[in-house]
Parts: sequence; structure tokens; C-alpha cells
Amino acid sequence: MNNYELKHNKKRLLIVGYGDIGKRFLEQRLKYAYFGEKRNIFYEHFRTIVISRSGLSNLNERAVKDFKKIGVVELKLDLDDHKNIKRIAKLPTYVIVLIPTKHSTIQSTDPRMKKFCVFLKTNNAKCKGVYISTTGVYGDTKSKLIDETHHCKPKQLRSKRRLFNEKIFKNGPRFHILRVPGIYAKNRLPIERIKTNKPALVPSDDVYTSHVHAEDLARIVFISIFKGKPTRTTNAVDDSRLKMADYFDEVSKAFDLPKTPRISKVKMNKFAEEKKISSMMAGFFKESRRLKNNRLKEELKIALNYPNVVDYLKKLSNK
Repeated sequence: MNNYELKHNKKRLLIVGYGDIGKRFLEQRLKYAYFGEKRNIFYEHFRTIVISRSGLSNLNERAVKDFKKIGVVELKLDLDDHKNIKRIAKLPTYVIVLIPTKHSTIQSTDPRMKKFCVFLKTNNAKCKGVYISTTGVYGDTKSKLIDETHHCKPKQLRSKRRLFNEKIFKNGPRFHILRVPGIYAKNRLPIERIKTNKPALVPSDDVYTSHVHAEDLARIVFISIFKGKPTRTTNAVDDSRLKMADYFDEVSKAFDLPKTPRISKVKMNKFAEEKKISSMMAGFFKESRRLKNNRLKEELKIALNYPNVVDYLKKLSNK
């Protein structure tokens, strides 16, 4: 048994926000890492509580029954209600915060997470956890290769809200921060975008983007609960250092799709003004960064199962 799977005293693990990564996390805890055999070791030592508006709705009925059979509890709660935040803050020994910030076109703070941190610090000071942030907090680094000590200058509101949350989690409960880039998996590739012929930037204007496989991320989250140092930040990125349009081309090659058309940054900005691309995607085209993952490998001791997105796509296309 790994040393971060506790043998005594059933602890309470709270997963706040439940989507694809939460689903993969729960499924991984049921399997031996290399044999795929079912096991209940984790669930024998942890009482797992999922907090979400929709609970375990992204699972099929049989999977929901299987998880409930081994003690996974779902609480369907609206965290915009502060009473619910106060209620859940009393529960955990460990917390994983996967919930995105609330969408806003004006707000750069996240009041519900601020409340959550206040309640945790007041009522559950010994709680330890992981907060899932974004590499977008760095803003545009002009393609410079950077590590976690680089000064953050986010331009996008969603990234500003994430940085706000990083600060309150660092100043409040004992949380480790994971900065997460674009997540990929077989069901999380930009295939529809490519099929609709939406443009990317020409090579001279193109931006570097970072990646992590969803399965690797779910494992990183788990290990970070136990090995991640409180108030410490880690780039949860793989070894890929790829420009965005090149990434689209690799996906096109893997699935026998036409290459994405390329346009200049000036034309892309005009597309954004005309609402031909989403404001989120427009933001991605304005920020270029390359990220080091030394802390991930040296401090968390992570050996990535999917170290390079291009290699993954090549293997995928051969099946």
C-alpha cells in the first residue's frame, strides 16, 4: 500500500465540484495502478463526500450504485448559498476544490470561496487540501520559460479570480495549489473546433500552450493531498512545449481531419470583436507561455503516464 493511503481512522475527503476530473479520481481509487483490478482499500479508509449541484450525475446508474455501495456520499448543494458553505466546511479532514469560479464579466474576486476559507479556518483549522487553479494566472509571458516563482499578471477575469482564490487558500487553510493548463484526453480534444474550420494563428503570431492528460491530473490531485506542501504552488503540466496551431494540426493528423486554417493576430482580434470566436478562446490567443514542471517531478515525485501530448496522439491514431 502507498504510504499516503492511511491505515487507521476513517478520514473524510470532501470533493467540491464534481466533473470529469472528479469522476476519474474516484475511478482511479478503485483500481490497482498497473493491473486494473478492483480494490476498496481507499474507500475503507476514507469517507468520500462529493459536493455538486448535480451530484454524481456524470456517471451511469450502475456506477452511481457501485460508488454508493462503498460509501461515497453525494450532497447536491448550491454553494452560492452561504449556509451550505458553512455546513460543508465542518465536514472534511481533506478537501479537493475542483469547482470553477462563478462566471462574471465584471468580478475579479470569488466571494463563495472566500467564505469557504473563512469557515474552514474557523471551524476546521486542521483540514488539509488541494486547490485547482489555472496556468492562466501567469498572464502573457511572451513565450518565456518560467517556473512557479514567476510574478503573476493575469489579464483575463477568470484568471484573476483564480489568483484571488490562490491567495485566500494560501493565507487561510493548509492548501497546496495546482496550476493546471489545457486538459486533454480521448474525450477532451478540440475535434469539433477543427471540424468547424475555426482559425488559429500563423506561426509568427502563434502562442505556446501547455497541456496535461486528465488521468495524470487526477493522480496528481490525489498525491498532492498528502505530499503537497501547504501554501506551495506546483505547475501540473506535462513535458509538451507546443504552439497552439501545431497542437491543432497534431489532432487533425491523428483523426484524418483537414488542418486548421491560419490567420494573423490582427484578423483574429477582428474575429473576436465580431464575436466569431468566444471571448475565452480569444484570450488564449493573446497569451503565450512555456512552463517548467520541476516541482511536479522532484517534490511530488510524479512520473507522468502521458508526458507528451504529441506522443499520446500518435499512439491514439495507431489504434
